[in-house]
Amino acid sequence: MRVKEGNDGSQYVIFPMDRKGFKISIHPLADPHMKDASGYLKRLDLRTLRSVDWEKESKSFQTIWDSLFYWPSHRADLIAIPGPPGKTWVEGFESLFQGDELDIFAYVKAIFGYGVIYKIGHQYRKAFFETDIGRGCLIIDPRERRFGFYAGKYPERPLFGVRWEDGGIPLPMPRPLNEWKETLDSRLELVIEQYLDEHIEEIEAELSEVFPGFQKFVDGFRIVRWRPNQI
Repeated sequence: MRVKEGNDGSQYVIFPMDRKGFKISIHPLADPHMKDASGYLKRLDLRTLRSVDWEKESKSFQTIWDSLFYWPSHRADLIAIPGPPGKTWVEGFESLFQGDELDIFAYVKAIFGYGVIYKIGHQYRKAFFETDIGRGCLIIDPRERRFGFYAGKYPERPLFGVRWEDGGIPLPMPRPLNEWKETLDSRLELVIEQYLDEHIEEIEAELSEVFPGFQKFVDGFRIVRWRPNQI
């Protein structure tokens, strides 16, 4: 994904993996729209959005948003996936998508914590989230079926966790925004499927080239039960 800016202040979000030139355009004096070279066009109706009772919407939003901040009430283990050296997991994951192509090996390493995944016992939770590594990990809570990270916004509910069944932040949205989101989600899913189909031979060739390094990574992969003062 790349962002470009025009001389008139317009902004363009470009998705290089899409072979039809799919992009989102935002202009100063017109509705934002999605389009591609085939003639597909989807506009975001700003006039309708301006008529929305945003005060009412914000109350619903606040209730749902607050519910995402929590602290586990159970005693089961949490799973913590760290980021690369010097970065949080989120920062490391975002860096994978800054170029035109996806490094599959780097993607796999990110998913598996760059070689180590921590199990956090009930008795060590608070100590873990007092460390830099704890505050930079992707956190998976299998018992409550959530994934997220340390946010620290509320001292008694410092974790931010999205529920698995929601597939993302379940925010209430006016119809135009919801339709826009659904269209974008569907398009990105299609783009990824097409990219994999079109590049399966390249992916297989790349995997064969990196297999020795991948095998070394797998052999060195560890699941560690974290304890205080552990590096």
